[in-house]
Amino acid sequence: MADIDRAAFAEAFAASLQRLGMSQGAAARAWPAANAAMISRAMNRQKLEAGNLLLLCSLAGLDPMEFLIVVKPDRLTLAAIATGLSVQTLTAVVKRETQERVP
Repeated sequence: MADIDRAAFAEAFAASLQRLGMSQGAAARAWPAANAAMISRAMNRQKLEAGNLLLLCSLAGLDPMEFLIVVKPDRLTLAAIATGLSVQTLTAVVKRETQERVP
């Protein structure tokens, strides 16, 4: 599985804007393909569409691969499933609330 490190991207994007001497509004005016909402989402660590992330990286001179997080999920095997089932109780052993009646 893969995800984007939005915090790292936001910091790098803000540093890039500062290096270029641009505010968010100036960047939106200078880059017609981007808009203020997209730039705001990037600065506030919100999710961006993949194309918009690539666009902002291109405009700001950033490498998008620096923000890629790859997580290898744990592999689920039949042995792990069998072990899990063998220790799982189906019905908890508890004291009954009803009284037994003796005839």
